[in-house]
Amino acid sequence: MSTSVNPPALHARRITVSLPADLFERGERERRNRHERRSEFVARLYRRYLQEVEEQDRVARYAAGYGKVPETAEERWLVDQSLTELAGDTGE
Repeated sequence: MSTSVNPPALHARRITVSLPADLFERGERERRNRHERRSEFVARLYRRYLQEVEEQDRVARYAAGYGKVPETAEERWLVDQSLTELAGDTGE
């Protein structure tokens, strides 16, 4: 049986990218201000972008599902009533 010291997700990959000079300089200033290594900085950007994409996908799936089974008038009324009660505005 073979065991690995590092799980596959922890193995680093070396990449080479080309960026416009102005974008690179802006990024380098930000990276230095944050006192991050370049690899940490780029990995954080990757994570943040992928999280945004995943969130956009979740919202799109929610909207599609909601479009297939929208709330009823009664459900909307119940939500409105609950929000009114939570706000402490009973209309009286």
